[in-house]
Amino acid sequence: MWRRICIEGGKTYVLNLCQDGRGRRFCAASVVGTVPVGMVYQSQPISGELMHDLRASGPAEITRRFRLATGQNIIVGPHGEWCTEQERPVLAEAGFASLRWPSPKPR
Repeated sequence: MWRRICIEGGKTYVLNLCQDGRGRRFCAASVVGTVPVGMVYQSQPISGELMHDLRASGPAEITRRFRLATGQNIIVGPHGEWCTEQERPVLAEAGFASLRWPSPKPR
């Protein structure tokens, strides 16, 4: 699921790939330099204009256009669930329920 914030055109954002205490994964946008609770990975910086367009276009566009700050590709599902390219073989074989989730980074 998406955690929404108001996106402003003149700011730069990152897409945070987060995980809560129950292991549920979700995406949350934030201004560059801020880290939401449960953040595991962040995307490369994204302009406010592009972030606004991204939200309107949906998960397939996120998967196609964005990479993590580490350069890895990501896969985002229709409800904001996500996985990295390294997790893709497991996802293809057995689905999201079978993934070993990484631990969130401490704040």
